[in-house]
Amino acid sequence: MDPGFDGCKVCINGFLLNIPFSIYEINKETQFITNSSSKDFIRSEVDGKMYLLGEEAKISLLEKKQRETAGQMDTFYTMGRFASTEFKVALKSFLGYALYEYEQYCATKNEKNPFTIKALNTGKVELNVGIALPHSQKDEIWENNVKAILLEPMDFTIRVGASEPVDFHIKLSEENIGMNSQVLSAMYCAILDEKGKVKEGSLSRTALPMLVIDAGYLTVGIFLLSRTGQVVFAKSNQEFAMHNVNERTANIIKQHISNVTSYNIETLAKDNEELYYKKDNGEYDYYNVAELRKAEIERAATNLTSYLVKEFDDLLDIKSIIMAGGTGEKYFEHMKPAFDLRKRTSLLVEPELDGETYDSVYAVVVGLYRTMLTSF
Repeated sequence: MDPGFDGCKVCINGFLLNIPFSIYEINKETQFITNSSSKDFIRSEVDGKMYLLGEEAKISLLEKKQRETAGQMDTFYTMGRFASTEFKVALKSFLGYALYEYEQYCATKNEKNPFTIKALNTGKVELNVGIALPHSQKDEIWENNVKAILLEPMDFTIRVGASEPVDFHIKLSEENIGMNSQVLSAMYCAILDEKGKVKEGSLSRTALPMLVIDAGYLTVGIFLLSRTGQVVFAKSNQEFAMHNVNERTANIIKQHISNVTSYNIETLAKDNEELYYKKDNGEYDYYNVAELRKAEIERAATNLTSYLVKEFDDLLDIKSIIMAGGTGEKYFEHMKPAFDLRKRTSLLVEPELDGETYDSVYAVVVGLYRTMLTSF
């Protein structure tokens, strides 16, 4: 699992899933007229409380009456989230939902002994869980928060659309859990094959020194592999992350529309929303969120390039650069010309599984999965 600050990416035996990392407590009696039968209408009942998860939760928080909660979600998108009750509930819930979807997937494969949640609950299936965390604080977050969440007995219920509720009873031991950093996992996605073995030539002298950049929603992980394959520079940077792009976009809009938050921007841009406001002279105008955000993305990519050029001596001693992550995917087209100008080999990591190529947003979770193949 890669519980990113925007989406929770999950890889189960090569099956991939990306769920918006949104959670919103609802009353059990709340009625949802239009979307209650949709497969995106995901609810989790944990410790007697009901939560709306994923895309529907994210969309619900766009409503004007819910924007105070959306403001609270802005706080959730900080490094402090890992100690919060919301994260604890979300991690369990998204694990359960991913297993639910995996069961549905297995049912279509006509396998002799397909995975079932019933078998998992009764201990007939062994579950190993790996978590990818921000590099600079991975050990602290793991020891103080995430490890304890995974080792607690997990008893909760997942409801998807109009389908019957599914109960989960999961108990993991220390032998069944593991952790690695997001940026290291992104690198492993590039250099390991689907069996978890190092690809021939991927760490050759022609590729090293190698600069690895995993750009995500809240952090941009950067590290440098030396000619001998040692990590000689490692840093998690928040300045160039997508959260700040959304924050700057929101601040432009807030000049006339005060209740827009950075948390809203992602969905507003995706839906190509136009936000209208009344000017002082009585005329009406609007902000095109997608266009504003696109300009801020290009600005952030340019600034990140300038930072790398300054930090790593104009990139002159670096032979290859690999980028990964959902934010990395958006930045790469703006940064590649600077790499090409300096004749540096550069690559956007797009994982391959069973002959299919997937978006770079899955690079971290696929890299983590490949390292787990040789660990469990």
